[in-house]
Formats: sequence, C-alpha cells, structure tokens
Amino acid sequence: MLLGFSDSSDKYLQYQAVTDSNYGRILLQAVITELWNWLMIKIETVTLIWFSQVRKLHSGLIQKPIQFLWTRGLFSSYIRDAGFLGDVTGDTLGDVLFSTQQPGKVFVLDGNDGAILFEYTFGTTIQQRADRVNALQSIDGNTTNEFVAGCRDGRIKCFSGGPGQIIGISPNTGIVPDNFALYQNYPNPFNPATNINFDVPVGTRRGVFVQLKVYDILGREISVLVNENLSPGVYSVEWNATNFASGIYFYELTSGDFRAIKKMIVVK
Repeated sequence: MLLGFSDSSDKYLQYQAVTDSNYGRILLQAVITELWNWLMIKIETVTLIWFSQVRKLHSGLIQKPIQFLWTRGLFSSYIRDAGFLGDVTGDTLGDVLFSTQQPGKVFVLDGNDGAILFEYTFGTTIQQRADRVNALQSIDGNTTNEFVAGCRDGRIKCFSGGPGQIIGISPNTGIVPDNFALYQNYPNPFNPATNINFDVPVGTRRGVFVQLKVYDILGREISVLVNENLSPGVYSVEWNATNFASGIYFYELTSGDFRAIKKMIVVK
C-alpha cells in the first residue's frame, strides 16, 4: 500500500505503508506535517499580496491628503439638521441646507465656497429652534428645488429654491412671523435684478406702516421699494439696477422702532 501527497511544485512524496501501528502513526504525522507546511506557504503568499495592496492604497492616501475646501461659522449654539438642496446658483455645484438651535435659523450655503446665500430666522428662544430642513422637487416651475423648514413651536415654512423667498406657510393656522426681519438679498452680487425678503409681524388690523429703501455708497436715497401699510406676513420685493452703475448699495427696512440695513453689490 502506498500513501502519497502532491505539493504546489508537483513533487510526489511516497511513503511505504507498514503494518506496525507505531510506524503508521509516524507516517500519518508526516503527511499531516507536509499538508500543514503547504497550507502555510499559500496563506503567507496571499497575506503578502494583500499587505502589498494595502501599502499601495495607504501610500496613495498619503500622497493625496484630505483638505478643507471651505469653512463657515453659523454663530449658533447647535446645528440641528443639514441637507442637500441641489444647485440653486447655476454653477452646476450642489448647495446645502442647515438649521440651528439658538438662534433658530435656516441657512442655504453655496456648495462652492460656503457663502451664505440665504438665511431665515424663526426666533431666538429654545422653543423657536429650527429643528428640520428638507429639500423638495421644484414646485414653482423653475429648474431649482424648493425646501421646507420646521420650527419646534409647530411652524413649517416652504421656501422657493433660487431667490429663497417663502412661497407658502403650512399648516394653515394663521401663524405669522413673530418679529420683523430683513434678509440678505439673492442673488448677490447681481446684474441687473435681485430679490429682497422681509417679515412683517402681527400689528393692528390695518397692518403696520413699512418702508424699504435703497441707498448708494454715499448714503443717498435712490429708490423706494415699499412705502405703505402691510398686513402680517412674509414679503419679497425685486429691485432692478439696470439704470444704476456697478458698486455697493444698501437697503433699509424701517417700521416704527424697527430698523435694519444690509449691503448688496451690483456687478456689470
């Protein structure tokens, strides 16, 4: 009787079987030893190949380290939520949504450089924190997505992608802004037109008297966009700078004791 074993080099090992049980155990141990050595060689080969690939991958990561493309501080105690909005600036890069706790704000940031494209404030207390933001498919007929933001106090607001103006309030419970607010115009810089958004809170039955004016860099009044009583709600006004030169301009919202000013840039 012959016992045999073939390794990877096709060597053929033969062992003469004997009737003595001690010699039989020795021969069996020899066969097991040869099998074990052959298996260890295969495992070592595979391990070396795997280690070589890992080293190549690690080397590639070292050669191309991860870098910060941009950073942006939102000046809030806590970021509650974030989401992908899609491209609202037309630069083919996706823009992003964030909501914060105190103050409770909603932000749209430019995915290219982190610039704040739009911001909305629910309020400053913990009960007015902006809990959630979520993008929607376009519902106003343009090519950009819309998004909704939810406040802890139950308010849900829908914003149009692009100019960032509010296009609806849900649920329909008569909830209106708690405070006056003036927002950064969009787009900015712009040519020739931009949108200016603002909130008017609860006042009298006849509304509250509101003025929205535009000034040049020297402080001269050059345009009056709003000069009337407005009911509580959210408003968006377009300013067209076709007849004005490139440069820095300011827009001011006033009503009673409230006054807010922001800067915008015309580039032609």
